[in-house]
Amino acid sequence: MQQKKKIGLSLIILLILLVGTITSFKIISSPPEYETKEFLMDTMVSLTVTGNEAKEAGQAAVKAMRQTADEATRYNENSIISRINNGAGNKPVEVTDDLLVMIKTAKEYGRLTDGKFDITVAPVIDLWNFKAEDPAVPSDNKIERRLDLVNYKEININEDKRTVMLAEPGMKLDLGGVAKGYIVDQAAEVLKKFDIESALINAGGNIRTIGTKPNGDKWRIGIRNPRDTSKDSEDNYSNIIGIKETNVVTSGDYERYFMEEGRRYHHILDPNTGYPARGLASVTIVADSSFKADILSTALFILGFDEAKAYIQEDDSIEGMLITTDLNKWQSEGFKKLIVD
Repeated sequence: MQQKKKIGLSLIILLILLVGTITSFKIISSPPEYETKEFLMDTMVSLTVTGNEAKEAGQAAVKAMRQTADEATRYNENSIISRINNGAGNKPVEVTDDLLVMIKTAKEYGRLTDGKFDITVAPVIDLWNFKAEDPAVPSDNKIERRLDLVNYKEININEDKRTVMLAEPGMKLDLGGVAKGYIVDQAAEVLKKFDIESALINAGGNIRTIGTKPNGDKWRIGIRNPRDTSKDSEDNYSNIIGIKETNVVTSGDYERYFMEEGRRYHHILDPNTGYPARGLASVTIVADSSFKADILSTALFILGFDEAKAYIQEDDSIEGMLITTDLNKWQSEGFKKLIVD
């Protein structure tokens, strides 16, 4: 009888220990994950967020991105950028703090690149009409006439009144090479306010990582082979890099283009000529700011191989990879260290 009581007591203790183990397991289980996709700035933007407030954080980040994207697009006639474009040569338009930063910074990069990066290139972009079902190369005469409207120096900014005006009628701003990076940085700041420590933001080639994957591994980011159109295999990547807490932005001649008489015409236009920039097939920049990386990936693409290489080597705050149109590859020393098998 004494033995049975001891056995019964042992079973009760074992059950208590098991219940405690199960309860503990539930407490330390992985925090929730939230995923969403939104179409912003003419591209698909996806977020993967992990944390105790993942859903609330993700929704707040998307809200912030959408608000700025709506202000910055010229394809919405009610946006602030559209009002600036419609008022060109006529009257200044009051802008938000976000737009003021974007336009002022873009103008400065216009100066730094001697006009190779120019957000007033919109009239020439419209002439090429890459979104059309059957785009064609415009005539030299048409391009020349539109080039008269391209000049970053004629963006008049009044910081005290927080206004922007384009000097000549017909001028237009296009923030396509600026705003995606800016809204990605915005989203990251919102997520961090919710104490999110693991997230991935992908805005059409603008990648931002917060921390590591939930399991502690680095994020694996594939840099696309610019001449491989398959999308369902790692074989089409030029390289795969492992990163945490940084930004990776790639600009390439394969994103929007058409072929005519065996020649590729892509959307990254040289503002000095009005024609697609030649020499490079893709430029990848790794930087602490998505905004900066977005601008530089476009600007360096237009500058060409030699100047882009020199710029990356001289700027200690960035790393990069250049792929030429004949698929020769150059990587900065820091970029090489990010490559994984």
